[in-house]
Amino acid sequence: MTEICFFQSKNIKDYKSILVGLQPDFDQEHWSYLLTWCEVIDPDPADFGKYWKVWLVETQGRIVGICGLYSLKHKDNSELWLGWFGVLPQYRSNKIGQAAIQYMEAEGRRAGAQKLMSYISPGEQPLKFYTNNGFEDTGEVQEDFYLVIEKSL
Repeated sequence: MTEICFFQSKNIKDYKSILVGLQPDFDQEHWSYLLTWCEVIDPDPADFGKYWKVWLVETQGRIVGICGLYSLKHKDNSELWLGWFGVLPQYRSNKIGQAAIQYMEAEGRRAGAQKLMSYISPGEQPLKFYTNNGFEDTGEVQEDFYLVIEKSL
């Protein structure tokens, strides 16, 4: 298996391939948070004290994905949410996404999480990916038409 590395960067230039390659998968809110992570725009003061980390995924010297974890509550990491999770289309089906999930599980445990959560669109390919990696459908968010999935750590 090809070596997969995870690293953090605040240099917006490191995100170029991700910004271009995953543009159809992410909405404007994702990009706003990424610009905040890279310190291009100022954070919302309401988010101070919340857990938030982003990693780039690299293989064979190329940045091929992004993954992140965040909390919804101040100073409470028991439930962490997957965010900015994506692998460039040409690198999918190469176990990179699975490696990223495992990496985020380990990071979540280190941060004190008891479970990982995510919002996903119902009936789409990501649901199969997540269920194959141990996540369970726990309900719908009606106003946004998303499913909530979770995995105990």
